[in-house]
Amino acid sequence: MARLHGSARRFAVSMLTLGTPLGAQFAHAQVASTETRQDQAPGAQLEEIVVTAQKRSENIIDVPASVSYLSGTTLEDQHSTQLQDYAAYVPGLQVDSGGTPGQTTITLRGIAPLGSGSAVGTYIDDAPIGSSGLYALANSFQLDLLPYDLKGIEVLRGPQGTLYGASTMGGLIKYVLQDPDSHNFYGSVGGDLTSVKNAQNPGGGLRGMINVPIIDGVLAFRGSAFYENVPGYVDDPVRDRNDVNGVRQAGGRLAIGWTPVANLQDTFEALFQRAIADGDATVTLDPTGSAPVLGDLTSNSAVPQPFRQNTVFLKNSLVWSLSNMTLTAVSSASDTYNHQVQDASPVFTSFFPAYTGSPGYAPQMVDIRLHKFTQEIRLASTANDRFDWMVGGFDTYERVGNSQAVYALGTDFQPGALNPLLTVSLPTYYREQAGFGNLDWRVLGGWWVGGGVRYSHNSQSYTQETGGLLSLGAPAFGRSSQDVTTYSATSKYEFTPTTMWYVRVASGFQPGGPNVALAGVPPIVGAATLNNYETGFKTEVFDGRALLDLSVFRINWQKIQTLATTPTGVQYLVNGGEARTQGLEASALFKATEHLLLRTSFAYTDANFTTGIATLGTSPGQRLPAVPRFSASASPEYNFTVAKDWRAGVGAGVRYVGARPAYLFVAPAPPVTFDERSYLAFDVNAHIAHGAWKASLFAKNLLDRRAYLTETGIPDALTGSVVQVNGALLQPRTIGLSIDRSF
Repeated sequence: MARLHGSARRFAVSMLTLGTPLGAQFAHAQVASTETRQDQAPGAQLEEIVVTAQKRSENIIDVPASVSYLSGTTLEDQHSTQLQDYAAYVPGLQVDSGGTPGQTTITLRGIAPLGSGSAVGTYIDDAPIGSSGLYALANSFQLDLLPYDLKGIEVLRGPQGTLYGASTMGGLIKYVLQDPDSHNFYGSVGGDLTSVKNAQNPGGGLRGMINVPIIDGVLAFRGSAFYENVPGYVDDPVRDRNDVNGVRQAGGRLAIGWTPVANLQDTFEALFQRAIADGDATVTLDPTGSAPVLGDLTSNSAVPQPFRQNTVFLKNSLVWSLSNMTLTAVSSASDTYNHQVQDASPVFTSFFPAYTGSPGYAPQMVDIRLHKFTQEIRLASTANDRFDWMVGGFDTYERVGNSQAVYALGTDFQPGALNPLLTVSLPTYYREQAGFGNLDWRVLGGWWVGGGVRYSHNSQSYTQETGGLLSLGAPAFGRSSQDVTTYSATSKYEFTPTTMWYVRVASGFQPGGPNVALAGVPPIVGAATLNNYETGFKTEVFDGRALLDLSVFRINWQKIQTLATTPTGVQYLVNGGEARTQGLEASALFKATEHLLLRTSFAYTDANFTTGIATLGTSPGQRLPAVPRFSASASPEYNFTVAKDWRAGVGAGVRYVGARPAYLFVAPAPPVTFDERSYLAFDVNAHIAHGAWKASLFAKNLLDRRAYLTETGIPDALTGSVVQVNGALLQPRTIGLSIDRSF
């Protein structure tokens, strides 16, 4: 057998092991979404926005940190079906798509995942979901919950290491679900019909919710279910197939609320979601990433690229209210499965003819299954005029199954002589225990100071098994044990009950762990850490009609976890280099009249490497990937009465995301940089309601702006030169009709 060319071996191996899948890539002002009360008179104030950012319910204007809130009603009016639909309305939040919901990379305040772990956490209420370890590809696979039957979504910007722990360096996205109501019976059913440009078939969905009080004031049941179909709109002339990227999302939720006595509440919930995609919403671009190769909305995948994500989440929350404190115990268990197939054939454009004498195809398969269990117990003071405190403990256990493979097929799609090129199995275990506490003290008048600390210990182990032509040899094992301490300190001054200025200093971390077990590779990669410094101002003005939020921040990022490659082509993790992000975030919510509500937001983020990173080929001053310098949005909403018992409303949104760099990291060669261009998208919606009925029209990306959210360069295995770029699409113009009935 001919000896494999070094660069071919290097790329084939680096595609697996620790690496992200082939199509993966690496989001401040408060964007508060709320609704005016139905009984408000002309000149009424904005409705209070209550968040749980500090693990207690409080008005968003009282939180000395950067928090955004999007209400579930607003998300439903906009017909948001994935993170990508609403991320640009939250300044500082950047969501990069691999082509389907769930193939998602999340960046906040310029903190992007440059290694294999996540830099932004995801919570469902008070429980984390997703991996804290290194081998579940959490940088590329994230929960993308279809926002139905949600109370709202909170976005916490800046590190949340003290209260929320690992992998929240950039911040946190929290899905806040509706609680069961033990006093009222109600429900709703609805459906929608959609049309996407270039799709040959219509899309649509069904949904339903019911809340049943079983024992008044004591026991209640809430259930919901949904199905959403987004038709494919990308064609593949290579396979002579149209609409290759259709997506179907389905799921449901069951919640039971029990209040056996007045001061004790127990809530159990079970959530399930499944997303199945026929292929990725990507367009094949030329090697410069500037123009489609085969025409608009086309790809050249030689093999199908299906993706599936299943999520099962169970949680029990017990809240015991005592005379001057509250005890909360939250337990959760989740099972997440990601299955991905991608076409790596362009990588081997010259490889197959050189070693087999004929062309061939190379599908890449990735299977990631995560089992996670968490337990948190905390004791917190009830609100008072002098002191607020909280102490707690946290424990989590993760088991990850990571199986990857690259196959070598002939033009007849049958296994060839080189098949399989490589198979890898990386079962891993992650265990973490933590203790935390914080204290806020009113020093004098409206002046508060506070601080918190969290100590975490994690232990990890894994087994490395490989096979195929490029096998790394006999099975190997790795272990690690690490301790990390994070902190926060705040000071705020309340000029009035509705005007506050604050200063916040906080730290965060991304866990390290055992490395690939090979000679010459460091056995352990350390935790990445950062320190965040910010100051902000929040106020209500114009007699409560307007809510303003302004903040300025600076983050110093140390021991960045990045990918490196050995001379033989094996990919591993290393701590290398430092970076700095700094910027300004602002937003406003303005109720101009009884009927007109306006939301605006803006963010400027300057994110750069401050030291060169040899393994990435970066230099000081070079911009961090996936971070736009500027982003902004505006969304007016006008609601009015048409006639007796007839209500109507219209809304619009404009979202701007600036240009940002994307890197192709293929060591030891310097990275190839692509500029992901800026884009401006318009969304509109309108509704009319009578009694229990509501009909809505909506359009997303109304002007059909062709934007590539993520551009991934594909290098030839032998020459190392980029042969094509895959651009993940902003969904083309989508127009739909929705009808709902409540009861």
